[in-house]
Amino acid sequence: MAPLFLDGDGVVAIRSNRATVGQLRVAQHPFEPSRWLLKRVAAVHPDHKMQLLSDSLDHSAVDSRQFGNVDVQGSYRVLLHFKPAASGRGISIRFVLRSYSRNSE
Repeated sequence: MAPLFLDGDGVVAIRSNRATVGQLRVAQHPFEPSRWLLKRVAAVHPDHKMQLLSDSLDHSAVDSRQFGNVDVQGSYRVLLHFKPAASGRGISIRFVLRSYSRNSE
């Protein structure tokens, strides 16, 4: 299965302190603050931490299985996903105001 996000794709995200399961979120890597991660929320816990998982089934994927849960506060909710158009002209935009899965293309 092809990845949902490829090199060259872009996102528009807003800071939001409310996460829900299935949302795409951008968050700082807990051990490498200069690195940002784009992951899907798998669980939100009462302590305002969330479990972020990669859509990839690849065992080398970097997500909460390696670094644990992360704070919702300071993360960003993805609103738009855009990618260059196949012809090389313009972009293709997908609104993600509600959670969507890899199969909703």
